[in-house]
Amino acid sequence: EMLVHEKVTNHVFLDSDWLEDLENIFDLVKEDSASVVVLLTRNTLERMWCAGEIVSATVHKVRIIPVATEAFEEITSSFLDGLHNVWTSEQVSRLDDAGIALEDIRSAYASLSKENKLRLVRRSAVAEHRRLVEGAVKMCSEYARTKARWLPAGQVKADGVVPPVLLCGTVEDGEAVLSLRILQNMMHSMVEAEVGLLWDVTMDGIDAAVRGCVVVGILLTNEILTDCGLASAVARLINEGGASVVTVLPEAGFAFPGPDFVASIQAGEGNFVVNLNGKAPFAEFKATAEELATAYFKVFSILALPYSPRAGAAKIEIEVRELARRVKKLMGDTPAGGAQAASPTSFAPVAPEPVHPAPPAADIPGTMP
Repeated sequence: EMLVHEKVTNHVFLDSDWLEDLENIFDLVKEDSASVVVLLTRNTLERMWCAGEIVSATVHKVRIIPVATEAFEEITSSFLDGLHNVWTSEQVSRLDDAGIALEDIRSAYASLSKENKLRLVRRSAVAEHRRLVEGAVKMCSEYARTKARWLPAGQVKADGVVPPVLLCGTVEDGEAVLSLRILQNMMHSMVEAEVGLLWDVTMDGIDAAVRGCVVVGILLTNEILTDCGLASAVARLINEGGASVVTVLPEAGFAFPGPDFVASIQAGEGNFVVNLNGKAPFAEFKATAEELATAYFKVFSILALPYSPRAGAAKIEIEVRELARRVKKLMGDTPAGGAQAASPTSFAPVAPEPVHPAPPAADIPGTMP
């Protein structure tokens, strides 16, 4: 949504911003939308509200632009034949009350299967995402395009210079990858500095990152506790470069480690001893148990900020502004040469304030009118 908004002057919105008015979302697609971009993930077609929006767009001749992620599985005849097993009888009844029959969904999905799809690789570089957006905008011929230039990509420069703010997290979870991309794009203007992603820093650029990274932002998912390569890369930024740390909690499901976590690493116990091989793209990074313990001590000794990837745009902007405010403060407080990382003594992980649970996945739309 943010990237499209930079390239057109028309109103662009996410249907997830209308969670309080989902009963009318089908009319919104029918009457007020010129194009509907359908983000096809593994579960998009199994979500009842997405199904209704796709039917509404198909029946009323609203242009559909399908964008398939790498997790999307093409629509097959067996999937269409089994649609009656996808939703509960109550969900089917709610769709029927809204004028969306099961046969309408089957017909709309069959039409969608024949459409040429734009391909989104979620972990690809920002430049690739921007090319995809430009392709989607070109398919919307009636849109008034802006001449705005893209924000900086936040990648390693030819001379080895890296952004002063680096965000990192797992590359195994598609939602986490997209969350990092969203944070990167929103924070560019808010922190008034270039923001990059750690996985864009190659082995050739890690030494420059250690020297130039002022703040490292860590998206807290459970993989941060098990991927030795990712943890080792973060440890280098914190221990060698003295980067300040800010942590972001994207969901309430993160398992904050107990008081014995750092001690177990120092003692040579746990996953890092059993499996010292990190996952791509951090597989080559290695750190000693003491280096990892020192980094983790600092990461889990600060208050994590909440981030709600499934919330509406207004709430996300409030959360990201608070994150940007903290990053700017850390950038101002960090002396030349970076801050000193604390040595682990006693450890008590600091969790954020309670985060309201996200709505069930089946009730979260995934299209962008």
